[in-house]
Amino acid sequence: MQLQRRKNRFRKVILWLCLGIGLYFGMCYKLADGLIHMPRTKPEKPSEFATWQPVKGVNAWVTPSITEGKRETVFVLCHGLGGDRGYYANTGVELQKRGYQVVILPMTGQDDNPSETVGFGPAESELIRQTVRALKAEKTILVGCSLGGSAVWLASDEPGVSAVITDSAFARLDDACKSWLKKDLPGGDIVLRPVIWFGTARVGVKPSEVNPVEVARKWSPSRPALVIHGERDRLFTISNADDLSKASGASSWIVPDKGHAQPVDDPAYVDVLVEIALKTKS
Repeated sequence: MQLQRRKNRFRKVILWLCLGIGLYFGMCYKLADGLIHMPRTKPEKPSEFATWQPVKGVNAWVTPSITEGKRETVFVLCHGLGGDRGYYANTGVELQKRGYQVVILPMTGQDDNPSETVGFGPAESELIRQTVRALKAEKTILVGCSLGGSAVWLASDEPGVSAVITDSAFARLDDACKSWLKKDLPGGDIVLRPVIWFGTARVGVKPSEVNPVEVARKWSPSRPALVIHGERDRLFTISNADDLSKASGASSWIVPDKGHAQPVDDPAYVDVLVEIALKTKS
């Protein structure tokens, strides 16, 4: 009788253990699904812009002259994860007022981009590459924030890129994932690691193989580049900026007392973009 009771207890323990493991991995899978299927926002296009498709189905907001084939000095603006074209709308309008041409992309899996999921860098960089090829501009300046900035570095070796400006970009995806998981949960990089396993596996990406810093090493010092980062960025620390600037030879702007992603509507931010544009060569 006592042996039978022990067996029953053991079965219950195993049952609860299996149930707990199942719930844990189920929760991680659900979180991963939310990460790769970000809530979509579709901002209203400012009247100053037209729509142009650098890639079939991708509706970029652009300076109207781009649709007419006039492509001189063009800024390609790439928002981060959870963003949309509206993030850079005011920046684009101000650049247009200053005589520059602008392309604002809806990044992969976000806004009204037709892709079903985000791509953690490789898919976003391919969109940027195809945009550069479609533009065939005299000068193409890539600008990106957070994931958009990392995707810009991944695409920076595309022929035709004249300059690169990134803000709050990560240098290595694997490190970025760990940093994101533990930002608000001590030990989260261990406890919630399956979230990244599930998410990246579903989009066909290996975090250890997505390293913008390695592509940044190919950047020619003869071309201007700028790495911007907030001094108090808790998501991706300024070590990412240090690695990217050292690898590429880019100048760096560490913004005092600022966190992740700078206020892009600040006129000083646009001044910096224009300063880089003036240094570019065809």
